[in-house]
Amino acid sequence: MKKIGKGNFAAVYLATRLRDGTKVAVKAFSKEHIFSQEKGRESLINEIKLLRSFNHPNILRLMSIYESLNSVYLVMEHLEGSQLFNVIESHHFTLKEIQDLMRGLLSAAAEFARKNVVHRDLKPENIMFRTNRINSEIVVLDFGLSTFCDEKDYIYTRCGTPGFVAPEIVNIKDLTTKCRPISDVFSLGVILHILLLGKSPFKGKTFNEVLSENRQCSFTLQGPEYNALPA
Repeated sequence: MKKIGKGNFAAVYLATRLRDGTKVAVKAFSKEHIFSQEKGRESLINEIKLLRSFNHPNILRLMSIYESLNSVYLVMEHLEGSQLFNVIESHHFTLKEIQDLMRGLLSAAAEFARKNVVHRDLKPENIMFRTNRINSEIVVLDFGLSTFCDEKDYIYTRCGTPGFVAPEIVNIKDLTTKCRPISDVFSLGVILHILLLGKSPFKGKTFNEVLSENRQCSFTLQGPEYNALPA
């Protein structure tokens, strides 16, 4: 029907399933482009394998896969809502809304743990509302940096977004080090802090400042604004 998004390696289109009229999102990868990237083929196969393993209301659902001579198409459920990142900028969340939102994120994280998966890039940009209502289900997406923890060789080892990634991941020196699902809980803690106080626990203003604080896990959860939070 129309293009609704574009990333580094794929374009996303709104489409309609002909047999029943269901709206879907189709993520179209150019083989020539993605396979020319370092680890591009492996990364796409890994993302498909991860998405196929989930069937959970708070995790983006992969419905089917198609391949043509030049492209690979991932057909996924269509989410009508906004990114959490955009909603945070325009909406003051009530305590009840925060509780409901975090319940959905923790449910997704529990499913990751059951499948022995670590997402490694949980942040407001990778979380969407299912509909345009604030009280609708929250859905985790973008598994480009995710991995099964017991994979022999990780495609990416030291990865994530400064300000959200767990320190034990950003500080990895031995690239054979294995991750655990518990690392995602750190990212959820940062998201909870932003929802409650409207800002990150890290005070750095530049990329390097935030990265340094993140590496050292340098933040303080004390002061009047924390004392004012509901018990």
